[in-house]
Amino acid sequence: MSNNSEFFINLDKLTKERFALGKFMEFTDNHDPLTSSFIDVISNLPQRGVYEVKGEDGRPDLLSYRIYGNTQYWWILLIYNRKIDYREITTGELIRYPSIDSLEDIYFSLKAKQTGRI
Repeated sequence: MSNNSEFFINLDKLTKERFALGKFMEFTDNHDPLTSSFIDVISNLPQRGVYEVKGEDGRPDLLSYRIYGNTQYWWILLIYNRKIDYREITTGELIRYPSIDSLEDIYFSLKAKQTGRI
């Protein structure tokens, strides 16, 4: 998937969760989150591990909690596993996931870019 939109982080959006989905979307009149280059960046991160879905069918929030101990990464798991719909998650499926360190690297590089520090 090749996307043209600039990778974006909204530093003004205050949330409890560092990886709240809304922080990584630049909202404009013709906004389409599926055209963000963020999808490519997330999809190409190195794999940290694999988790077998046991009873979390259709619940990426539970997968995120089981893998990372926090529900905020649910949408990253969907993107990373090329899922369009959360209902595609089924028992027995192997879900790949990136490391928190890789996600933090993206976050801080975006933050530095947005604040003009790089």
